[in-house]
Amino acid sequence: IDSVKMEIKSLIIDSKDGLKRIMGIISGIVNMRSMEEDKESDFYNLNSIINEIIPIVKSSYKEIAHIELRLGDIREIYCNRIQLGQVILNIMVNAMQAISDQTRDEMGTIKIETHEDRESIFCKITDDGPGIQEVVKEQIFEEGYTTKREGSGMGLKISQDIITNKHRGLIWVESNSSIGTSFIIAIPKKEVE
Repeated sequence: IDSVKMEIKSLIIDSKDGLKRIMGIISGIVNMRSMEEDKESDFYNLNSIINEIIPIVKSSYKEIAHIELRLGDIREIYCNRIQLGQVILNIMVNAMQAISDQTRDEMGTIKIETHEDRESIFCKITDDGPGIQEVVKEQIFEEGYTTKREGSGMGLKISQDIITNKHRGLIWVESNSSIGTSFIIAIPKKEVE
C-alpha cells in the first residue's frame, strides 16, 4: 500500500507538471497568434515582447536551462514585434540547443538583459554553453551556415536581416569557451510623435 501511495503521489506531481507545461505551450501559441495578427510596425516595449516569448521556450526546454530576466526600465521602440519576437526566440532556441549538446550534470543558465542609452534599446541574451569558436563566429551570420545536424542555417541570417535591414539596428556575438555566448541586439530609438 505504501508503494502504491508513493506511485500515486508521483503520478499526481507529474500530471500537475505536465499540465503546467501544456498551459505554457497554449499560452505561447495564443501570444504568437496574436503577434501574427499584428503585421504592422508600431511602438512596443521590448520587455513585453520578451515576456511573450519566455513561456514558449520554457515549455519546450525547461529541463535544459534556467532563464534569468534582468529587464531594465526601457521606453517603447518603433518596431515590428513579430519580427523581433522571431529573433529573440531563435537566439534562445539556439542557446538551449547548445547547452543541451553538452555533457553536464547541472542545468544551464540563459540570461536576458535589457537597457537603454541615449540612442538605442539593447537586449543581451547570454548562455553558459560551450561557446563559439572564433572561426565559427566569422561565419555565423552567413546564409546556409549551420553547426547543427538538423536545420537550414537560415535562422541567424534571417535574424541579422530583421535587425539590420528592417530595424536599422545592430546584432553581434561575443563568445569564448570559458564564459559561453552572448548575442547583443541594439535597436535605435525613435521618438513617439
